[in-house]
Amino acid sequence: YLPLNGEFLLASGSGFAAFDGSWDPGCGSGAVLSFADAEQHSWFNPELWQDVSSRVDQEPAGRIFLLDEERVPCQHDHVIFQPETSFRVNLDSSRRAIPVQSISLMGQELRSAEAWAEYLRGPSAPWQFHGNATLQVTGTCCPHSSGCACGNSQDGDRICSSLLRAEGCPALACHSPLRPLGHCCGVCGAVVTLDFKPEFDLQQYRDRVVQAWLSLELPGAGSVEEALQEMASEGHQVFYLNPLYDPSETET
Repeated sequence: YLPLNGEFLLASGSGFAAFDGSWDPGCGSGAVLSFADAEQHSWFNPELWQDVSSRVDQEPAGRIFLLDEERVPCQHDHVIFQPETSFRVNLDSSRRAIPVQSISLMGQELRSAEAWAEYLRGPSAPWQFHGNATLQVTGTCCPHSSGCACGNSQDGDRICSSLLRAEGCPALACHSPLRPLGHCCGVCGAVVTLDFKPEFDLQQYRDRVVQAWLSLELPGAGSVEEALQEMASEGHQVFYLNPLYDPSETET
């Protein structure tokens, strides 16, 4: 019998077949499958993550826009690896530790440093995570109503490199695109930077923007999308996206 935790070492171009002694005519003649390179899956590749509305139903959150740095798990996010799946993630980072609030995998939710340390001592962790950094489970949520910085800025170049390796930035309709802080490509729209006090409430501001500002018709046709990111403890970055809006053509 094969061990529960192990690996096949195959030479280049080789393969293997598995057969349990039975045959179902309805299965057809089978197919040839090729294994992908598991080493290529980087933690900082935004294309490998999906933002969900809750940990229970795991439906897509439906956000109209996310900064590329925030498409990778932030320091107060819950990370979920789908149950009954296998994975191997490269944790190469500019930091020694990558903090997250919790990690769910292999049918269990780990919400403390002690629980995570115990999992790392088990047989599965070395096959699932590799690289020069480690994951740090803090169990802490964002304590501020004004929101918290994502914390991925130190690995911004790594995120953009992973995202743009397959294809470059998309072509834009505007003549003078801008690049928001934390994003890899230019966008059409405008950026507003806000200073805020501790009592600032992020959700109230979002609601106010939706009700009052997004109903305005900006130069150029097309819908307007809004996103808000906390850059640091002293400021917020707000940007408004319009596919055809060009700041250089705005009359004042």
